[in-house]
Amino acid sequence: MAKTPKPKSRAAKRASSPPVTIPLPRPDEKPTSEKLAALSARTAGSGGVQKRKGGKALSRQKRRRKEAAVGKAGAALEKLERKREASARKGGVVKGRSTNWDNLNEIIEEEVEKAVEGGKEILVT
Repeated sequence: MAKTPKPKSRAAKRASSPPVTIPLPRPDEKPTSEKLAALSARTAGSGGVQKRKGGKALSRQKRRRKEAAVGKAGAALEKLERKREASARKGGVVKGRSTNWDNLNEIIEEEVEKAVEGGKEILVT
């Protein structure tokens, strides 16, 4: 006599057929306009979640810390502004040093003409 397969055995679980699904009648779908109307009724203004207004007053210590942080931020901004101004000044000096070649040639020619008119010797290297 063969043993009967146990219902909770691994083989019995693997061999079981899938459950039969019975198609249930689905409720009629609402038209899209009704769905949109339902969604538009749930806007942020009508919802229960709202942005917090104000807040609890800061303690004395926290207020002092915040004021100190604001002061440091202002000082840092001023420092950066001064650095920008200094950098712009330095950039202007550098640009002034590097003149255009055409301008430089004109200046040299003028100096040569003045020297020739004055009767000076010109050394070209």
